[in-house]
Amino acid sequence: MDENKSLNYVLVLMANLNLIIILYISVFMAYSLSGYIRANSAHEFLLEIDKAPIAAWKIPTISLCLYLVILLLMRMHNISNAGLIVKVALELGISFLAVIFWDLPIRVFCFLFLRIQ
Repeated sequence: MDENKSLNYVLVLMANLNLIIILYISVFMAYSLSGYIRANSAHEFLLEIDKAPIAAWKIPTISLCLYLVILLLMRMHNISNAGLIVKVALELGISFLAVIFWDLPIRVFCFLFLRIQ
């Protein structure tokens, strides 16, 4: 029983550490992007990069949503290697769809729950 308890403790510790790291990096990215805008150097920044960045507030939001998806997938117990393959495929698929359609879930959430058009 003690081994199972210590494994659960390590899982919770890893999840919390991942949350701190993900939120730190995403908030740092959003703050840096906002800093370019506040410093009136956004034009030079856009000339240096290949793709236009997404809105600064969406970076932490998407990161937190993907973290919650990863937590849900971590809670799924797999018995065989096929379960692990399914979990990894789900994680990659959800991340890929979130990157492509990053604006759609936020608009649906705002429409359904916040009534913002």
